Amino acid sequence: MCEKTAPRTRKHRAALSSQQSALIAREKNAKQSASGGIHTTPAMAADLTDRVWKLEDIVAILVEQEKKAS
Repeated sequence: MCEKTAPRTRKHRAALSSQQSALIAREKNAKQSASGGIHTTPAMAADLTDRVWKLEDIVAILVEQEKKAS
């Protein structure tokens, strides 16, 4: 019985370890964001933009496109 459960236990521990690492990283990023640390978005990582966009930026683009369309 113990021989059958050992591999499951190892896989479970590995999965928990992976999840804990992800949570710790997410927590660290949240603390950096709250304290004015480094902000990185997927678009910044892909070199599509050099800053974090604000909601006002997106609304301004949508308003501009709407004006052009009409």
